[in-house]
Amino acid sequence: VCVRRDNPPAEFDNDAFSEVTGPSTDSITLVPDFLTDATWFITVYGSSPYSFTLRNGPPTITPLNYTDTKLNDQTTRAGWRFYALSGPTAIQDQLGSLGWELNLANQVPGTEIAIRRNAVPSRWRSRINGSENIGIGSRVDASGTGGFLQHPGHQADIWYVGIYMPTQALGAFMLTTAPIVPTTETFNGGAHSFSNQEPGRWKYVRIDVPSGVLGWDVRLRDVSGAMPAMVVRRDQLPGSVGTTGYWQWPSEAGYYAYSPSQGTGWPSGNQWAGGVDWTGRYYNIYDPTYEPVPPRLVTGMGRPLEAGTYYVGVYNNGATATSYTVDSRGIGAGQTYPLTATLAYNGGSATISNLTPREARYFKVTVPANAPSWEVTLAPTVGEMALFVRRGAVPDFSAVENGDAGTESGGIPYGDVEVRMQKAGPERYVMLPQSGQDYVPAGDYYVAVVSEGVNPDASTIGTGTSSGVLSSLGPLSVTSLGTASLAGINQPVSLEGGQIKAYQFAVPVGTASLEVRLDNRVGNPWMSLVEGARLPSPPSNYGPWYTYYGFDGGSGGAEHDRILTVANPAPGTYSVCVRASLDGGDYTFHNASASLVVIANIPVPVTFDGGNATVSNQSPGAWRYFQFTVPAGVLGWDVRLRNVSGAMPAMVVRRDQLPGYVGTTGYWQWPSEAGYYAY
Repeated sequence: VCVRRDNPPAEFDNDAFSEVTGPSTDSITLVPDFLTDATWFITVYGSSPYSFTLRNGPPTITPLNYTDTKLNDQTTRAGWRFYALSGPTAIQDQLGSLGWELNLANQVPGTEIAIRRNAVPSRWRSRINGSENIGIGSRVDASGTGGFLQHPGHQADIWYVGIYMPTQALGAFMLTTAPIVPTTETFNGGAHSFSNQEPGRWKYVRIDVPSGVLGWDVRLRDVSGAMPAMVVRRDQLPGSVGTTGYWQWPSEAGYYAYSPSQGTGWPSGNQWAGGVDWTGRYYNIYDPTYEPVPPRLVTGMGRPLEAGTYYVGVYNNGATATSYTVDSRGIGAGQTYPLTATLAYNGGSATISNLTPREARYFKVTVPANAPSWEVTLAPTVGEMALFVRRGAVPDFSAVENGDAGTESGGIPYGDVEVRMQKAGPERYVMLPQSGQDYVPAGDYYVAVVSEGVNPDASTIGTGTSSGVLSSLGPLSVTSLGTASLAGINQPVSLEGGQIKAYQFAVPVGTASLEVRLDNRVGNPWMSLVEGARLPSPPSNYGPWYTYYGFDGGSGGAEHDRILTVANPAPGTYSVCVRASLDGGDYTFHNASASLVVIANIPVPVTFDGGNATVSNQSPGAWRYFQFTVPAGVLGWDVRLRNVSGAMPAMVVRRDQLPGYVGTTGYWQWPSEAGYYAY
């Protein structure tokens, strides 16, 4: 049977058709807004002699309760069978429900369940212009063909349910409907197992987060079968796999946070998808089984966790069934993960022993007011360990190497208010005051030490437990080098991989140029230099191998791996940071050493006519200065370099001041009556 608006339909030219072989009943259901007032034509066709009964009219719609069971009484019918959630208590029954679930039993495989609000759902097949290709039209709000339909966030209203099978009889299916009622588990130590969850189905667990805790660790474990997705949503059931894009931010900021980790609160309805933990290693076992790590989420109180009701949704987005356990663990006093210790800012230390891969130990350090800086180290004794630091909340999986635990605006941390230190071997962290500031922000900082096991690689966690020592060293030590001079300061520097050391020296009045060098370099030491007593931003090896590992803050400055020259320096204090930086050859932080050389240069006087000066072994990047006095009464001046061996140097002449760059000034004196400059 086929139908068409305004013109008689044919087998391959129609608006909708139904073709079912055998004794089954063909049926077509069209619904507004596709169905409109018009003249509709019906054609019945077959390949051999036939007889039939044609029925035309509104579809049969059977009343349905919100919680109900219905056995199909039109077993030979193909197409749609409809039900309406519209009884006298239907609205009342739906109020307060978190979601609605519809299940089929004894159905033909591939049978569709569809729902539509305030209208009958439908789907129909069509062919046009003589083509055998089948087009699909539909009016549905939600549907599923896996034998079930879950509708989280269901709104109380008049809803219509349709059961659809276009290619054969619907058979004696049983439809069961009921509200979705999640399992409730305790916040700390609660665990619930689910077995043989079908592809496309959600399972839900309710967790009530109490006040007074530091954070929450929720994860899947003991997964067999397909690896499911996990999503946590506040007050409502998750219905999609993904993370909300806008999060609460202090009203005075005037905008939203764009990730949950940056948010200062968890708005109702927002959700956060679990993922790989802070190690970033996707596999528990690589070759040959390629066992991935199950999804997990750690969130700190206030960033964005708040006390309240949360629903953990687990969705099987694989092709086979899955089994797993949802595991909820608290962080804080009396929880699964208490604070291991509160360390003294200056001199506090703790030993971590036998830490399981991917697990964390949490510590707190209170940085006092007027602290000029803060240095933390983590020295593994067995295996590898990563270090995470955050102000005001426990770190989570969003911490990044170029994060900043010390940044704030009006006392409110913003941006990436946590930082990750993760490399081979010992870990280090130095927090310096932000540019223009004298002190780091005071307050409680939370440190997470995370085990990476023994011999992890880039994608797979290590085996066995890890151990090590965490130390809070207080302020970064600053070594005074005294006053720079022409004779020079020569300071040996020895650094562990990623380590930063700080130095200060005085530049005397009358210094023509300041030269700071790293001589006798071993490894990849870099330095940064700034005028003043505030320490510069540690060098990030500007270029293709830059890295911000292990530091926050600093007051800018110039950086280089060999030499920095300042022409016409102002007298006073200068500050230097030297860092054992990343080696671009093997992308490793090796130990490094060098001689830090500081020279206060003065120009060498040279006679104007016939004078000369000889320079030997001038270092790459270094300037040498010479002073000439041009007398009156001469016709000109010829100044040149000669007898050059080695690299060809540049030469610049400047009046009254030392040159500081290689180039020519763009504006020159011109007679005033001309009204413009010479170029």
